[in-house]
Amino acid sequence: MHILFVCSGNTCRSPMAEALFVQQLKKKKTISGDEIIAQSAGIYALHGSPASREAVKVMAEMDIDISNHQAQTLHEDLVQWADLILTMTEAHSREIIKEYDVPVGKICTLAKFSRGEHADVIDPFAAGIQTYRQCARQIKSMIGEIIKKIS
Repeated sequence: MHILFVCSGNTCRSPMAEALFVQQLKKKKTISGDEIIAQSAGIYALHGSPASREAVKVMAEMDIDISNHQAQTLHEDLVQWADLILTMTEAHSREIIKEYDVPVGKICTLAKFSRGEHADVIDPFAAGIQTYRQCARQIKSMIGEIIKKIS
């Protein structure tokens, strides 16, 4: 299974989601015997940009190193690669469906897939370290629910 986490710039939310997913997946060790691979991308990402300093710091506080992360822009090959695309907002989902003609069952917001909620993951960009911590906790909780669902 290939899971793609998508946000706007691929420097905050989606790299944190990818890293938290991989960390929790490793703790779970085996998931149905299937290989699960995660990536992240941004709809408006500047290819090669690093993760934000705040995202790196908050992930380090959770014993995760994303200091080598390089943003990638969402493109057709990634959309085709993914079995499941998890977006941070409803607007991201709508834009991807419109741009790439993605089947509705292949794409969902993180909140909808994890909890059945119509909610967006808060955007911490330029909002300070506390907002990054809040965002990371929100994502971590949702990722935990996703791991339960796919295991």
